[in-house]
Amino acid sequence: MFRFLGLGDNSPDKMGSGSSKKMKEIKQEEKERKNNDNSANEDELNDDGTKKKSEFLLTTMRGHKRGINCMAISEDGERIITGGEDSVARVWNTTSHKCKTILSGHTQYINCVQLSEEFAFTGSADNTVRKWTVETGVCEIVFEGHSAAINRLICTGDFLFTSSYDRTAMCWDPEDGELLHIFRGHKRGVTPLMYIPAEDALKDEVIDIDTNKDLLITGSADGYAKSWDMDTGDCLVNFKGHRGGVLCLSADVTGQILYTGSADCTIRSWNIITGEVLKTFEGHQSAVICIQINKKLMYTGSSDNSAKCWATEFGDCTRMYLGHRHTVSAVRAHEGLLYTACGDSMARVYDAKSGALIRTFKGHSLMITGLQLAGKKLFTSSYDGRVMVWDCKDIKEDITTFGDEEEEKERKKQKKKEAKERKRKKKQEERDAKKRRKQDEEMNRKNAKAGGAGSRPATGGIIAPDSGPITSAAADGEKSRPETGKSIRNTRPTTSGTEAGDDRPVTGKSEYNGRPDTSATSSMSSRPVTGRSEMDGGRPVTGKSERRMTDESRSGSVSDSDDDRDTDVEMAEEADDMDDDVFGEEDKEEEKEEKISRDIEAISRNMDYEMKS
Repeated sequence: MFRFLGLGDNSPDKMGSGSSKKMKEIKQEEKERKNNDNSANEDELNDDGTKKKSEFLLTTMRGHKRGINCMAISEDGERIITGGEDSVARVWNTTSHKCKTILSGHTQYINCVQLSEEFAFTGSADNTVRKWTVETGVCEIVFEGHSAAINRLICTGDFLFTSSYDRTAMCWDPEDGELLHIFRGHKRGVTPLMYIPAEDALKDEVIDIDTNKDLLITGSADGYAKSWDMDTGDCLVNFKGHRGGVLCLSADVTGQILYTGSADCTIRSWNIITGEVLKTFEGHQSAVICIQINKKLMYTGSSDNSAKCWATEFGDCTRMYLGHRHTVSAVRAHEGLLYTACGDSMARVYDAKSGALIRTFKGHSLMITGLQLAGKKLFTSSYDGRVMVWDCKDIKEDITTFGDEEEEKERKKQKKKEAKERKRKKKQEERDAKKRRKQDEEMNRKNAKAGGAGSRPATGGIIAPDSGPITSAAADGEKSRPETGKSIRNTRPTTSGTEAGDDRPVTGKSEYNGRPDTSATSSMSSRPVTGRSEMDGGRPVTGKSERRMTDESRSGSVSDSDDDRDTDVEMAEEADDMDDDVFGEEDKEEEKEEKISRDIEAISRNMDYEMKS
């Protein structure tokens, strides 16, 4: 199995880490943003005015006078090294959290650092690389040869590789500082580096010895990645296809597939021997800053404020890790968790499988530039000049707790919904019951009125609203109840005295005795019509006053023509016949109910007509 160094992120586990020109621009933008919005990441204060300690923060390691650009950890996890804008590198103990050694000698800011056994290597914008003894802090060797700032460095033990803005990469002997190879061919600055050592030729699985060589892979702002022959310094394969600069590199565990992240928002996989493009991973909306391969999964961070998980076999994005508010500058997959560092000054921990956010580490005031794990601790470095140590214990339990909390929230939400539905149904039932009671009361009232009306024999008279039908027995001159002006069978109002549409009092002969009869009101006129009543001694009466009624006035309306009188008589006779048919058969309950219903409707119409009159 291949063991390769130089993963294409900003702070690899086994090699130095630095910041390119692009990262410098990001840093400047971040500082300006913080200056313009001081309240974005202000430290929370206690009631007494002191700063409130962030949750899970164990301690803060201070010492750099300016921002920290890079951070790396030793293979045993006991030490970390940081390099900063103050041109100083510091070595820290991960147990005591104390600064063990200060490495001072560079004349410009430091871009990349690495710990290798008892030595430390630092690359600077002063175009040099320095080798230091960690215990004493003494500079052993200064590697000079590049004509521009150093971007990245990798020390394998046998070789020291460096990349620079001078468009070259170089190979050095770390023991004596001798320059072994210069790798030329890129048209713009070289940033990421990756070293893939040859497999042991004595192993049975090594078949093609000619292709079994040490390889150096470089990426450049010119959009190309290249592989180089370590023996001759020649370019072996030119990986062409990106439309933007290559910002990060990685490879699978076999060392056969190369992965490149680019400013064109894509990741590509390549056959590392032939240079053939295998897959293009599309989904990010901005530059891809960092890559980590973990078995058959690939994790990426981007300046589109997101991290993603991909299935390398199929090229599909399987998870998105949301919540970042700035560039994701580093990703680390470890024991089912994904750790991310972000330009919004916060580090986060996600469940790698579900994508759920578990913890947020908030405490820095500027962009996080480095992220390293040591046991149950997380170390983060920032442009604010501090290294913070976070407690990562019991995160696995937090995953279960997180799930339980979500399930509990869902259960509470469901219970609340069910209670609300039960309350709604109860109110609806109460409204329906109230409506039914009201309908029953109304029906009982109507039935009571209809029963009172049907208890008297009907003779075709006029039904009054409150007295039942008026019979023709008032021929002897007794007072009758006020008539409603409507026949029980003829729903149109009777004019009983005046011609419809005529305002003058109309006199005529009664159908039965020929005596002149005077009217009360005109059915088409709203003003009362006065006349002389024979029964009241000649006093003027109105259509709304109580009056004595004769047999002639009850039997039909008086008309000024024979045709009108005939029509009224026919209608009265028809009503009498229909009443006789209904009430003549008392054993027919159904017909009686229909009659009651018609009576109720007639009462309602009569009442409406009286109100309008």
